[in-house]
Order: sequence, then structure tokens, then C-alpha cells
Amino acid sequence: MSSMVTRRGFVGGAALAGLALVGCGNTQVGANENDTSAADAAKAVYEMSMEEEEEAIKKEPFYGKKLTVGYGGGLCLGAFGITEDQGYSADEGLDCELMNVQSKIDAVGSGQVQVVGTHIASLLVPAYNGVGMTFTLGIHSGCKSLYVLTDGSVRSTQDLKGQTIGVPEGMGSADQNIAMRFLGRDEVDPKTDVEWKQVAKEACIQGMQNGEIAAAVLEDQYAMPFVSDGTITYIRSLTYDDDFKVEPCCILAFNSDFAKENPVHVKRYTRAFQKAGVFIEQNTEQALDILLKNSWASGDRDDDLALMQAFDYTITEQRTKDSLLDIIADHQKYGIIDSEQSADEVLAKVWAPVLDDVQ
Repeated sequence: MSSMVTRRGFVGGAALAGLALVGCGNTQVGANENDTSAADAAKAVYEMSMEEEEEAIKKEPFYGKKLTVGYGGGLCLGAFGITEDQGYSADEGLDCELMNVQSKIDAVGSGQVQVVGTHIASLLVPAYNGVGMTFTLGIHSGCKSLYVLTDGSVRSTQDLKGQTIGVPEGMGSADQNIAMRFLGRDEVDPKTDVEWKQVAKEACIQGMQNGEIAAAVLEDQYAMPFVSDGTITYIRSLTYDDDFKVEPCCILAFNSDFAKENPVHVKRYTRAFQKAGVFIEQNTEQALDILLKNSWASGDRDDDLALMQAFDYTITEQRTKDSLLDIIADHQKYGIIDSEQSADEVLAKVWAPVLDDVQ
């Protein structure tokens, strides 16, 4: 088996801060020190009429420029493609282009792109630690689960005490952060009751079969063929479990300076994106065919369709806020984010809703 770099143990908040910023190159660090700027700009556009927006957007520095979106494909994030394919961004007066970027955090933090989307569990820590990102709207629910061998001895997270969990993305990654929340919700201490090991996702099943690991966090799309043939099954899931499937997994993240200086652009793109989510929810098969036609998705069509039908692409700002607060609280509980500030104070550093005055 060809495992990736192996490391055991728990990565605490200070170490995670370093991990979040390693390799960021020109990534903009410290932009969130003026935390309320993007939020204040957002509040100014809440109640603008379309006519008022038309006048205000002309005064923004980005007016007339092409808005670059960090998206190179993906089923979960398909609303990015649908936003362009269905003309929702153009309807909002925006000229957008899609760009496949190697690191979404680097790309949006440095301003290479104006907006990206990926796991909250990937973006929250670097955003809190100063990479210039501002969140507006949850993208979809679901997409990763904690898998074990179907014929193995592990039947619940309680059975993982004293065992090793595989995290393909490594220590301090979204995989580990998600798994820690699964364990903590079930009263298994993720810092003392289990060990962690980075294993390439392609090697995780073999790792479970030879006893190297007892479970692994995997994308549901990748895992589905192995679920279908009876090799693995999930014991905890962002996609299927009632206590997690209500949460957004991924989130829209704008460059903070861009959001501060161009709130109408941010509002209009977020609104266009929200329309794309509704389109996917109401026309799932058509949306999937669009993604497949444009090579924004791949894999077995029936499997892809089943997953898209399991996801919720109509995440509201209120659900986004409530979920962010829950995720922040869990991150603080497990030392991923320091607990010197309240969850509300942490939220204020990273979130600036633009569509409604969320309470």
C-alpha cells in the first residue's frame, strides 16, 4: 500500500494556524484585522432596490471589469457552473470567467480571483487567522462521510476508541476537522480517544483491510462505487445524518478587500449563485447533464444524480449563520480555533451576508 506522509496525533489551534498559511505565497494576510469593513459594506446594500443598485454599482472600483471565479469543476460546487451556463450572473450585469486554481485559499486571499467556494472546514481557520476572505452564503449540504468496512468490527464512532482514522488531506485539514465534529457529537474525544494518520484516499480501503486504519473520511462521490459493491459503509455523514445534513458543507468566499470595496458586485453575484442553487434543486437531472457536458463533473451518471438529490443546494443566509456558529463552537471546543473570543466575535471576522439582514 502506498500511503502518503504518515503523522499521528492531534494538531492544535496554534499549529493549525501555521498549516493554514503555509505555502500561501502572496496570500493576503491580515486583511481581516479590519473585521467589520466588509460587513459594514454589506449592510449598506441590504435594502437597495434594483434601481439603487444600478447607480451604486457604477461607483464601485470593479465596475466594468471581469469577475474571476475560482472553479474548475466538481459536482458539489456545480452551482458555479450553472450560474454561468444559465446566465444568472449576466442577468445581474456581471461579466464572469471561471478559472481553475491550484489553491483556492491562495487564489482568493491574494486577489487572483474574486470568489471561490469550498469546505467551511477548509476555509474557516485561515479566514479567522487573517487570510483575506469574507463569507456570504452556504453552497450546499453534504459531501463527505466517515467510512468503515462493511464486514468489519466497527459499527459506530464508539467502536473507534483506541483506533486510527485515515484523513486523506492530512493533519489540520477539512477531513480531520469534519471527523473531529463527528466524534465529538458522539462523545468520543477526538484528541485522546483516537489516533490520526494521513493516507491517500486511493489507499484508504486497503488500509482498512490490512488493519492500518479502522475508518477514513472520504468524499461520498469517490466512495459510492465501493458502497454499492458492499465494501464500505458510512457510520457518520455530512450528507445523510439528520444532525449534519442541515448544515452547509461549503461556502462562498470573496476576497475581503473586493467585498469591502464592491458590495453591490458581491450582492449581485451571491444572488445569481443562489438562483443557480434553486435551479439545481428544481431541475437536478438537467443540471447534472449541464455539468457533465461541460466536463464540470464526471463519474457514473446514476451515482452522481443520487448524490445531487441527497444534497441541498438551497442554503439560506440564516442557515449559513446558524451552522457557522455551531461549527465555530465545535472548532473552539477541540482547539482548532482559540476560545479567547466568543463564537459571535469569530463569526464577525469572517461573515458578511448581503441578501438579508439576518438576525
